[in-house]
Amino acid sequence: MSAIQQYYELYRRSTIGITLVESLDNLITEGKIEPQLAIMILNSFDKSINNNLKEMNVNNTIGKQTASANANNNKVTIQGDLHTYRFCDEVWTLIIKNCLLKLENGNLRSEEITADTTENPDLELKCDKLRIVACSAKKQGE
Repeated sequence: MSAIQQYYELYRRSTIGITLVESLDNLITEGKIEPQLAIMILNSFDKSINNNLKEMNVNNTIGKQTASANANNNKVTIQGDLHTYRFCDEVWTLIIKNCLLKLENGNLRSEEITADTTENPDLELKCDKLRIVACSAKKQGE
């Protein structure tokens, strides 16, 4: 018997994950699928999300409240007040308040560039609170 591969279930709390869970709940309630099938679908969702993000070859580094990604020359800079940080079960959770996210022009596609963005191709977003959840890229148990 082979060992069952475990994947992070974090992405179930994303918009698409919540929608999937609600849809599966409705199908179970209506008697169209069995709960065991819903569990298999959720496990497949976890595996797909984790594997696809890994394949994107995103190399995130967080230091001095700055995150940088090497995929397609994208760069995100995060500035703000670190309110809370937690490390539990190999998962970092950071809460940043009064946050400014700066997306450098590598994130903008050519169809997104307008007269307004050509003068300042960087995009800045402000938010009151940002939560970052970071997990090890290694498979659990390695």
